[in-house]
Amino acid sequence: MNLEEEKKLESAKTITISSPDPARDASSRKSFTQTGTLRAMEIPTSRKPNLVTGKKKPPKKKNPSARFSLEVLRTKASITAHLFQKKEIVDDFVGIGLSKFTNIPIDNTPHIHQDEIPRVENNFERLEVFNEGGQGIISAAKDKNLGRIVALKSLREKLPDEENVTRDFITEAKVTAQLDHPSIIPVYALNTDRSNGFHLAMKLINGKTLREHLKNIILNYRLKGIEYFDEKASLFKRLEIFLHVCDAMAYAHHRNIMHCDLKPENIMIGEYMEVYVMDWGLAKIIRSPEDDTTPWVKPETIAGTPRYLSPEAVHGRKCDERADIYVLGLILQEVATLHYAVGGEENDDVLGNIKDGTLEPLVHQFKVGIDRDLKGIIRKATAFQREDRYQTVRALADDIRSYMQGNEVKALPDNFFLKAVRWTSHHRILMLFFFLLTTLIAAISVSVIIYQNLQRTRLAGERAEAVNFAYSKCITAASTLDRMILNQEKNLTLLAAHVVNLLKIRNPKEPLRFTIYDAAGNVRTPSDAVFSEYYRDKVSFSEGICKFAPDVNTVYGTEMAHILSPLVDKMKLCILESEPGIHLAPQNRDDLLARALSEGMPTKSVYVGLKGGVQFSYPWRNAYSDDFDPRLRPWYVRGKFSTIPVWGKPYVGSDYLIGLSLPCSMQICDEDGNFYGVTGLDISFNKFAKSLLNTGNVGHFVIESALIDVDGRIIVSSNSEFLKTDFDLSQYKQGGEMQMKFFATPKIRRTILNTKYGAISVNEPPYGEVIYLYAQMKSLNWVCIQRINYNIFLQVYRRRLLMEKAEDFRRLKIHSVK
Repeated sequence: MNLEEEKKLESAKTITISSPDPARDASSRKSFTQTGTLRAMEIPTSRKPNLVTGKKKPPKKKNPSARFSLEVLRTKASITAHLFQKKEIVDDFVGIGLSKFTNIPIDNTPHIHQDEIPRVENNFERLEVFNEGGQGIISAAKDKNLGRIVALKSLREKLPDEENVTRDFITEAKVTAQLDHPSIIPVYALNTDRSNGFHLAMKLINGKTLREHLKNIILNYRLKGIEYFDEKASLFKRLEIFLHVCDAMAYAHHRNIMHCDLKPENIMIGEYMEVYVMDWGLAKIIRSPEDDTTPWVKPETIAGTPRYLSPEAVHGRKCDERADIYVLGLILQEVATLHYAVGGEENDDVLGNIKDGTLEPLVHQFKVGIDRDLKGIIRKATAFQREDRYQTVRALADDIRSYMQGNEVKALPDNFFLKAVRWTSHHRILMLFFFLLTTLIAAISVSVIIYQNLQRTRLAGERAEAVNFAYSKCITAASTLDRMILNQEKNLTLLAAHVVNLLKIRNPKEPLRFTIYDAAGNVRTPSDAVFSEYYRDKVSFSEGICKFAPDVNTVYGTEMAHILSPLVDKMKLCILESEPGIHLAPQNRDDLLARALSEGMPTKSVYVGLKGGVQFSYPWRNAYSDDFDPRLRPWYVRGKFSTIPVWGKPYVGSDYLIGLSLPCSMQICDEDGNFYGVTGLDISFNKFAKSLLNTGNVGHFVIESALIDVDGRIIVSSNSEFLKTDFDLSQYKQGGEMQMKFFATPKIRRTILNTKYGAISVNEPPYGEVIYLYAQMKSLNWVCIQRINYNIFLQVYRRRLLMEKAEDFRRLKIHSVK
């Protein structure tokens, strides 16, 4: 919510003469408090009504618009035999003989026999206080007799203005209790206690106000964008809520009661979509026998909420039920536009706008079109002159229902064209007859259209089959990469467990299998070290290498090297078995070692960094600088806080001549939570990219194959500059992570990240139609994407189908000869 909306909300606080809520502070009778309640306010001199008699009303402007919302054409309302005449509906639901009880005049006096009121402790058991105010406490309570849970509203003792507060409390209780309607909150009992305090038991509603509901809608539209929501369906749902309010007010007006404080804050929506009109503390009798004999006296104070007052109330004239209808129109405008109907920051500005009949434009806050019929209903309900408004709430509700059903509304009668459009939508069978007649007359044209449709259907079917085939390949690529990632994570997890086991056994007499850098930075070269075409350096797979951080004690480091020497065999398995489906055995050991030296395996190095600053790496390569400290490396910092393997960004290693490294690391902890260090491995970025390029869709129609992370940044891409043969990694700092770019456009990227699986078709010059196929890798939540040129792919797909048919025909021919 921005600052402007907060100011408007502050100006929408209730101004009341007799507070309907006992939880309000009595000290707020003269000025606004934190709750925003003002007990009395004089009408400013500058806002005194200037009555001019004999003033001509401005002529009504005709609405020349012939637009009609297509959504309302889906209704199935009945029409009579006359062309545009609407049928009547029987809606008489009044029973026989009970009106003498249901139509008894409302007693809104504060008189009550306190001695006859039952004690609250006899009927209710308090459960929990969930709201407190300056004048009262609201708690959940249990009815001891019926077992139901109710809301118990209790006045505090020794209030500053106790007499007036008690009178208002009793009046509200009596009026609300006598208004027995499904959309008016039921009152169950009025009780007292030993201190002669009053307690009102009413229905406990687990819900939120209409204001909160509208705020929630606005918040979701702002966060996700209104294009992700069906605003038309949401509007109709809000109108259904509003109709419940209209039904409640029609009943109250029938009982000769006007609310005088209608606003979204006083409309409660239950968890099962039940709607209740709350806060009847300012309710008044509409007409009484004394009205004919007692002259009207202009009040000096205004009762109600500034933003929800009628013009006649602001002018100080006598109000009737049409004042409530005006306020209902303001609420309806808020429901339709999602912003206030009356503008203004301060109360004087708001009252001035109401006094002058100046309302906000009927424009949706999120630029969604509002149907002309709904605009007409709102304008009629909020007419400045009450004679121009709806004269009853039922008439307003009937017009809204007609709008929702796609029928003509009385607020804006249809012209001939719109009547014809509505008639057409309601007589579909007759229109179908005319259509068939036209079809017979234009048989040749229809035949051509049918042929074209069949062609389009065939092409659409072919397109669906082709895209499904390509998508299945993309799923295969994601699964293959998933298996590779899971294999590396399994090897790394086993390696971490083995490190913990060796550190617990702690045998310093193990034969040393790690060569250690001396103080001068020199290291012994193993006897079997050979030059590797893949690593482009001397490599030994029989030993590992150990490097101490500058602050590490040599004795401690040497001891750790002896203790962890058995780790060399496990590290060898991590590299030689890094490709899924390969297992090291005596018969394939030499072949795998030769392959690792000449071609390389998916995992090119494995390492362990102890928290004491000792680094163990495999295979043996003289690749460490004098100031090397494993604890400062990004893979160590990232894996230090992760109990499961975590993948980092591609970085420039000391072996940058063979490409980037993609690191994976995790913490080394025992079952008691003791931290020993971090273990990790490096995957060859080029190998990983090659696996991506050689799986899934392969061919000249593939524009790009890529992997993106959860933020939409590219991890691997066939179009990456890092894979180009002329790309020079020496210009980058060793150990530094590469800054990965975002994939595609924000709209495409957002769609891919939100849906995880699917295909997107876009038009991209110079390729024409391009299809983005994407599937999530479940192991990392990365998304595998293949971007293909659809026109070229369709030719390849058709050629493949022809070859399959030719092969089937050849086999059938051979079988028939046999």
